[in-house]
Amino acid sequence: MPEGGARAEALADQLAGLDIATGMELIVARPRMGAADDPRWKGALIDLVDLSTAAHASSAARSGPAGDIAIDRAALRLAVLFEQVAGRPATHSPYDNLEYRGEPMSAAGRFVRAVFRIVDPAVTPQRIGTALDRAVRELKRS
Repeated sequence: MPEGGARAEALADQLAGLDIATGMELIVARPRMGAADDPRWKGALIDLVDLSTAAHASSAARSGPAGDIAIDRAALRLAVLFEQVAGRPATHSPYDNLEYRGEPMSAAGRFVRAVFRIVDPAVTPQRIGTALDRAVRELKRS
């Protein structure tokens, strides 16, 4: 296998095993890299290894449970989609007025819950809320 192919395979393995915090760092950083048809994109892909290493170092400083990576990544992507379509920031709150519900009650939260009901109804509203909370915090950092 040529060096480029081996490097790409190693990168794919590294990306597949990312914890959620590192994955979120990469997802949030991706729009800053430019459009895919930009000639600098190739350079950005080559630098992705460095970016993933820096993201891991940044996320390693934070504590707390990693959670289910697929759910967290989906919630982040859905929050980004909500922001793009709604034209406003995604928010998360488990409260309905002052009453604690323990599940997403914001507009973005209801959107993410609705998608999960279709895709995987076994995911609890509380788990979705946890994932959305992480996603909203990551989006605010960017």
